[in-house]
Formats: sequence, C-alpha cells, structure tokens
Amino acid sequence: MLGLTFTDYLPSIDDLINFMIGCDREGIALVYPSMLRLRPASSTFIEASFAVDCFFDLLANDEVEVIMLGAGGLGSLKVIPLLRDRLLGEGYSMKPVCGMSDSGVILTALSRMGFSCVYMPNALYDFDITLKCFKELAKKKIDVWDYGWVAGMPFPCEGKGEVVPLHLSSCRGLIGHELVSLTKDIEASPVFFIEDGGITTNGVPVETPMRVSYFLQALEHYRQAGIFNNAQGIVFGDVVNDVGGLVRKAIASLSEELKIPCISEVGFGHKVFNFPLPSGVSVSFTFESFYARFIFNNDERIWSAFKKFKL
Repeated sequence: MLGLTFTDYLPSIDDLINFMIGCDREGIALVYPSMLRLRPASSTFIEASFAVDCFFDLLANDEVEVIMLGAGGLGSLKVIPLLRDRLLGEGYSMKPVCGMSDSGVILTALSRMGFSCVYMPNALYDFDITLKCFKELAKKKIDVWDYGWVAGMPFPCEGKGEVVPLHLSSCRGLIGHELVSLTKDIEASPVFFIEDGGITTNGVPVETPMRVSYFLQALEHYRQAGIFNNAQGIVFGDVVNDVGGLVRKAIASLSEELKIPCISEVGFGHKVFNFPLPSGVSVSFTFESFYARFIFNNDERIWSAFKKFKL
C-alpha cells in the first residue's frame, strides 16, 4: 500500500480525490490518516507536530509499504527536530519515503537517519506522472537524450558516487544544522542532483530575474560552505531560466574550480515529467555529447517496496 501524508499544507479536496481515483484505477491501495479528511483546501496549513503524527501513523501501519510526502511546503524544516526526537525515542519500521520540492529537506534528513528515500514528484496534481515515475524507478537506469550541456570536461565524462538530491532553497537550511549534516554521513563521494522550484511549475513559467539572483546566491553559499568539495559530479535539473547566461557562467566556473563535470537541464525537479532519484544509493554516470546515462545500485529496500505495486 501507498501511505500519503503532508508536511506543511494540504492540496485541495479535488486534487486529493483525483489522486485517490488514479490509485484505485491502477489497483494501488492508498492509506492516509483519517484526520486529513476534515481539512478543506490548499490554503490550509498544518502544524509541524500534526504532520509528524500523521507520518508516524503510517510508519506504524503494517500494511503501508511506501510513504509519499504529498506536498512540500516552506515549513518543512520545522518538521526535522520533531522527527528526529520521535525516531530516537521509539521503535519504528524503516519504510521507503518519497517526495520532492521543499519536502526534499525532510528526505535529506531521513536519508541521514537511515531511511531509504526517493526524490520524485508527489504529483497530487497528476497521478499519471507518479505512475510513470514508479515504472521508471524499477529500471534502475536513466537515459537522457535532450539535456542542456556539460561544463568544463571533454567527452566522455565518467564517474561514480552517492546520490545526493538537493532542493537548493530548502536544503540550504541544513548548512550548519546541528541535527542533520548534508555531507558528513555520506559513505562515498557525492554526486549532487540539484533542482530549485524550476523553470516551470506544472508547465507554467514562474521565473523572474530576482529568482536567478537567489539561485546564484544559494549556489555560491553551498560552494563557500564546502558542500561540493568532495563531489564527483553535479547534475542540474529544473532550476531557473538563464537570464543573460548568468547560470551557465556560474555552473562553468563551479566545474572549473572543482575539476568535476557539471551537467545541466536534466529532467527532474518541477517539470511535467521527472526522473525519480533514489537518495543515498551508489550511481555511476557517463556523459556523452548526445546523451547521459545514470545507473543506480544498492538499497534493495527501495526496489522491493516499489515492485510490490506490480505496475
């Protein structure tokens, strides 16, 4: 079964019903805490403690195999201390957790606490996207034929490391965090997969020049904080429209300084379709002039749990 919960705000009842219908159509049993039925609309925010209670309801439910964080929310960072305290104080079942966007900060924290996490669309707005991601995840491989470009390296570029998805804005809150380290507990050298709200949200352009400035400031903050120091590669997904070519210049400069390949405009983030990224697993990559390939390994907890959906 798929357990559905929320970290900050709730979708509209219509979106939730459409998602439930999609699950039912594909034969996926859906479980979510019954209290959520009383919450009316997307403008309704929920308290961090309530969100954590819902999450632990699903952890305790033996029928639930995968937990989906059904919406992100700017308050996701508030959930982390409560999650950590509860996880340290109680016995719990280690179930795969998936989500994206602002809830990516929770996935990063849970991954450091030993959970198997998948960065993929919560897709309450289109169940077919979620379904396609489930099927893609089972392949353990991603081939990209229409990426933007690779900075600073001759072809072919090859490497391997540990998958570290980053929602650039929300995970910035973990730099210097006393409870969760972005890089300290990583066993292998990281391969960062970065997105940040995106060129589009559900296909609708959302960019302004100010967002480009925020993106570049955040990227520089990560660099100066040493987050990228041991990286084997950085993969940029849906980030910002490149006003004046500033983003490409920043990525090229980062690649040159770190002496690693940086590839841009790969299909994950807030695009209409997104590649699923299993966090914390090992990945080997090859970048050619016309395609990029990622092969994921390890963490049978993820593969076995998603296979149970029999899609």
